[in-house]
Amino acid sequence: MRAAPALAALLLVCAAVAGAGAAGGPDALPTTEPGEPGAVADERASDVDHPAPNAARPAANAANVSGANRVLGLPNGSASSADIDQVRLDAGVAVGIDVNVSAERMETIALRQHVTAAETTDERQRRILDGMNELEKRVVTLRTEQRIAISAYAAGEIDARTLYVRLASVQVEAEALERRLDTLDQLADGTEDGILEGSRVEALRYDLRTFGGPVRERATLAIRGDAPPTRVYAAASGESVVLTTVVEDEYVREVYRADLRPNGGGPADEIAQNVTARSYPEIWDVQTNANGQGSGPTFVFDVPFPGGRLTAFVDGGSERVFKEYQRIDLGNVSTGDVRERTIDLTIRVNRTYAGGPLRVEVVDPDSGEPVDAAVRIARSGEGSSEIGTTGADGVLWTVAPRGTFVVTAIDEHSEDLATIELTSGDPLTVEDAYAPNGTENGS
Repeated sequence: MRAAPALAALLLVCAAVAGAGAAGGPDALPTTEPGEPGAVADERASDVDHPAPNAARPAANAANVSGANRVLGLPNGSASSADIDQVRLDAGVAVGIDVNVSAERMETIALRQHVTAAETTDERQRRILDGMNELEKRVVTLRTEQRIAISAYAAGEIDARTLYVRLASVQVEAEALERRLDTLDQLADGTEDGILEGSRVEALRYDLRTFGGPVRERATLAIRGDAPPTRVYAAASGESVVLTTVVEDEYVREVYRADLRPNGGGPADEIAQNVTARSYPEIWDVQTNANGQGSGPTFVFDVPFPGGRLTAFVDGGSERVFKEYQRIDLGNVSTGDVRERTIDLTIRVNRTYAGGPLRVEVVDPDSGEPVDAAVRIARSGEGSSEIGTTGADGVLWTVAPRGTFVVTAIDEHSEDLATIELTSGDPLTVEDAYAPNGTENGS
């Protein structure tokens, strides 16, 4: 008996998405009126906008979308490719990753044995230097693998799930190489003069850490079956990439900008604090005990702030943030404007940017009580994807797709439903802080 309601829901989604072609620009919020194509023939259907309070409205180009914290965006603010896919257990890939980790571990053990077997101090030092040179070459190879993966996704040659797998593999290998670096550093400390310069070791260490990130880490856990399946938004342009997800009670964002990391950059330690403060003025003004560390052209600032944490990687050559992590407690996400629509149920969805935190709330229109409903999202011209359920509190958090999309909520007990159409807006970006008309702190 569920087939008919399910079909009705599917038709509603398709009709609403079909109407998306008439939407305006990226800031448009299309509304289907009764009698128009895609409208639901129900006297209870209604649309309501709930603007954010003035005090909560972000400045500049935030366009009243949720997640008002300033973010690092892609070059020119546009993505060549953007999609959302689910990262889940993949036994074949997991085995391949673990095999590579085991191989790296064996190489590290062999390197230690090779160095300790040296019969003279000079030979020991030479073998340590050879190991360090080889490690630096491996880092170059990793950077190439990452660049190829991101570029292939941006060009539409691979899908989002393949991108997640490749980036997860790069991260795992980088972690293994950092452990090898620790081994070399310990072996060097055992020589008379300490053959490895500390600056060289630390510069390479921070170089290796640029291959990681909280979203990649979550993807790796999901692939290995150590975490539940996770929906991840991925957008790329050229060799730069944005990854976002919702993990438990946090919105997590990870961005890498290859164009802001030129080769041969100078030391970043003297400029890093000013660069971070200028790039994220709103966060810096309320930060609680920021601290930084780094070496060579890479300096990392960890900036806790009320309800979240920013990690900014500063490059000494570009004198810009080239990589960021943001973790924001969902309870502290600014939800911006909220769209509401009532059919059988009342659905409320905040407006956000592509990859931003999307809050879906479903309530009974008569009692106002929360409804545990199944939620699906469909992008224009595509089929719908099951996202999850709102639970006892009637709320589900996820990440928003790019462009126009339709959110459908279905109460699987009563078979009541509601649908609503939105278009993702534009976030407040680090680039805005560097624009001539930027904020006072960021101009």
